Amino acid sequence: MRIVQSAFRLPPSDPRRMKHLLSPKQLGQALGVSESSLKRWIDDGRLVASRTLGGHRRIPISEAVRFIRETGLSIAQPQVLGLDDLAQTTLAASGGEHNAAFLEALRSGNGPAARGILLNLYLSGWTAADLFDGPVAFAMTELGTLWQHDDKGIYLEHQATDLCLAAVQQLRSVLPPPSMDAPVAVGAAPTDDPYLLATLAAAVTLQSIGWRAINLGPQTPLSSLRDAALDSQARIVWVSVSTEAGLRRLLEGLADLSAALISNAVHLVVGGRALGGPLAPHGPSVHRANSMAELAAFCSGLTASSRKAPTQAVPES
Repeated sequence: MRIVQSAFRLPPSDPRRMKHLLSPKQLGQALGVSESSLKRWIDDGRLVASRTLGGHRRIPISEAVRFIRETGLSIAQPQVLGLDDLAQTTLAASGGEHNAAFLEALRSGNGPAARGILLNLYLSGWTAADLFDGPVAFAMTELGTLWQHDDKGIYLEHQATDLCLAAVQQLRSVLPPPSMDAPVAVGAAPTDDPYLLATLAAAVTLQSIGWRAINLGPQTPLSSLRDAALDSQARIVWVSVSTEAGLRRLLEGLADLSAALISNAVHLVVGGRALGGPLAPHGPSVHRANSMAELAAFCSGLTASSRKAPTQAVPES
């Protein structure tokens, strides 16, 4: 889980209101198709809709997003969906250009463009893990070294972190909510680790593959992670380690945490830019995730497997 970012506060909620329920007419306008086509897709089961007390069809924005990703339909009028930021970007063809475009949006303080890039890529079929391992990781790594070359580097990095957090939160808002029986994951950054973005990215990655992700945020004691995992009957605990402060003590704590979790069939997944070299997490049922894609793959494997307690350490990738 190699997301690099500045320690900074979570952004305030965007005052603009995204539409959460759409009529067939509204979604048809957004996609440039007829209302009758939308109603037919609903009746055929291709698009899930609820009914109002008056019998009118309503489509959740998360379901509309799923349908757009699945069908490859383009959005003709994003403002109808309340996704005005989509109009701020024109996607280039290559992943490298996406990386550069996202970096430039953050560095220049262009929040709408940053949000639009992530939304556009997600709607075009990228996974949340693709976004975090690609444009987000690239941009935040570059911005993290800016202070070495630019006197304005620190404020630019902090500003960019704030904008990136807002973009990730908007992405999360269009993901489908987890089902009532979804597997649960609990995670955080540990005590002495003030970084917000990596653990948030882990939560969004897990929600995007159908998990109920409980993100406890930065500076969370491992004992609190243990208690939250047991109370929520979690299947995994993730820990994002972005700073080397107190690393040796943390690794000892992670080994103890893993031992406490294993009897409850809970796996511990650990990642972050501060891990590596001779100091690495170890213990029963510890899995090392070096990217969000690895985190997603590991958790997808768990949901596909039988629900049984782990009996041995999970080999590192």
